[in-house]
Amino acid sequence: MLHRLKEYIDYKKIKVSVFEKSVGMSNASLVKPMRSGGTIGADKLENIFRVYPDLNPTWLITGVGEMLVKPKGRKTYQEAGMASVLEESTVEYKKKITALEKTIEGLNREVQEKEGRLREKDTQISKLIQLLEKPNDK
Repeated sequence: MLHRLKEYIDYKKIKVSVFEKSVGMSNASLVKPMRSGGTIGADKLENIFRVYPDLNPTWLITGVGEMLVKPKGRKTYQEAGMASVLEESTVEYKKKITALEKTIEGLNREVQEKEGRLREKDTQISKLIQLLEKPNDK
C-alpha cells in the first residue's frame, strides 16, 4: 500500500515531507514505514483522504481501480466504500496476527522441550562428574 501512496505523492510532484505535514503527520512518519515495508494506521489514512479527496481509497489500499477518483465520483470516503475496505484490511491483519501468535506458541513449546532436555543432560553430566571425583575404593 505504501508504494502506491509514494506513487501518488510522486504524481502530485511533492516531497514526502511536504505530504506528511499536509496531512498532520510528523516528520518521517511515512519514510520509515516505506523503507521497512511497514504500515500506517487508519487514522492517518482518514486524514490523507480528507486532505487529498482525489486519491482513490480502494486503489490505495487494494491496488484495484484507478489512482484518482473522478470529481463527481466521491464526496466522502464512506461513500467510496472506504469503511468496508478498512474493515477488510483489519480482518486480514487480525488473521495474520493470529497465525503469528500460533507460530510463537509453537516456538515457545519447542523451547520448553529443549530446555527440559538440557536439564536432563545437565543432570547426567553432574552424575558423571560425581562418579569421576569419587576416590577409587581398592
